[in-house]
Amino acid sequence: MRRMRWSTRAAKQLLTAVLGAAVIGSVLVGPAQSASAYTYYRHGRAGTVRILDQVQGTHYQFCFGGYWIQGVYFPNCTWSPAVVGPQLRIARSKRSGAAQSVTVTWKIQRIGEHGWYTHYQESARYRIKKGAARVTTPYWYRIPTRADTMRLVLKVKWTRVRDGRTLGSYTALMNHAADYRCATQFPCAVQKSSIWLRSPTV
Repeated sequence: MRRMRWSTRAAKQLLTAVLGAAVIGSVLVGPAQSASAYTYYRHGRAGTVRILDQVQGTHYQFCFGGYWIQGVYFPNCTWSPAVVGPQLRIARSKRSGAAQSVTVTWKIQRIGEHGWYTHYQESARYRIKKGAARVTTPYWYRIPTRADTMRLVLKVKWTRVRDGRTLGSYTALMNHAADYRCATQFPCAVQKSSIWLRSPTV
């Protein structure tokens, strides 16, 4: 079984994302393909947002403890589904030439009895310095507590650093098959408006 390894930077991001859990192994990663079919909404003087890759469905291997058999140690490992959010290239709001703060919120949504609901969300803040045109975010990694049918929603908010004034907002709903791809050898399927993932042993 051939495996491709993440870079050192990506590995550090992954270790942070899983809150210290031991991770062994790697994932299969294909070439980046920009998401292109998502639905988006703009409010105020939002800057432009370019989504540099599709949302990836993949799996990571976790090892928690282990056991000894005839002097040989065998780690207790399992593969778990994970979602890799794409990098974003975010241009400043043209409403202000001063330093701007950009808050990105990632939401993993699941389908339930009454439609889509937010299963998990997380935010991070970036700064576009005065005189700079844009900022590029890193990839975002998250291992859902439950796996099945999921979709990703991205929200970007621009504020002026000096006084916190909101300049604009942007929401992208990843709701088409072209917004997703499977980057794993384990159970994963791109659906009409979402992605389906589960553990290989379930």
